[in-house]
Amino acid sequence: MLSDVFDRFRTAHLNPPSAGAVQYLGHIMSESGGCADPQKVAAVRNWPVPTSVTELQIFLSLCFYHHQFVKDFATIAPSLHQFMKKGHKQDCEKRGRGN
Repeated sequence: MLSDVFDRFRTAHLNPPSAGAVQYLGHIMSESGGCADPQKVAAVRNWPVPTSVTELQIFLSLCFYHHQFVKDFATIAPSLHQFMKKGHKQDCEKRGRGN
């Protein structure tokens, strides 16, 4: 797949990236495969703790986009989804404030 991209660079008389990798939509694609962009991973790691159900939904959407790069995501995500159920809103808000 990546070799096809580099072939298109050459066909258009453009120089492919010298590092042998292409950054695309938050991923870095190279001959050995793809991985998440370290800057995007840092953004998720440094995301502030959600303090409302809406903030939790936003965070989960961001995480789900990168779920294939998160070890055991399918095990972690259901516990976060529990906070979005009726009656757990106060728990989410309480935990978000560090109480």
